[in-house]
Amino acid sequence: MEEVASLHPYRGHIDTSAAIVYAARRDAYVPLADVETFKRNWPGVEIRYLDAGHVMSLLFHMDHYCRGIADAFALLSSAPAADATTAAVDTSERASARPAL
Repeated sequence: MEEVASLHPYRGHIDTSAAIVYAARRDAYVPLADVETFKRNWPGVEIRYLDAGHVMSLLFHMDHYCRGIADAFALLSSAPAADATTAAVDTSERASARPAL
C-alpha cells in the first residue's frame, strides 16, 4: 500500500505554496512522525492538525477539510501564474514517477 499512497515520488516536482495537509493527532494509519516528511520534502506546505483519528477526522471534521480546500484555492488564485512550459514538464515528470499498480 505504501508504494501507492506515498508522496515521495512527487517531492521537488510541485508548487507547494498552496498545499494544505491535515494531520490527525490520534491517527494510527499515518503517524504524526510521518508528517515531518511533508515539511522536509514539500517546503512551504501548511500542516493543520485535528484532534481525532484517521477515520474520525473525516467523519466529524469535514468542515475543516472543506475550509482547507477553499483556503488552498484562495492561495492559488493569489499566486502568480505558472509558466506553461514548466507546468508541462512537471506533469510529465510526476506521471513517470508514479509507481506501477
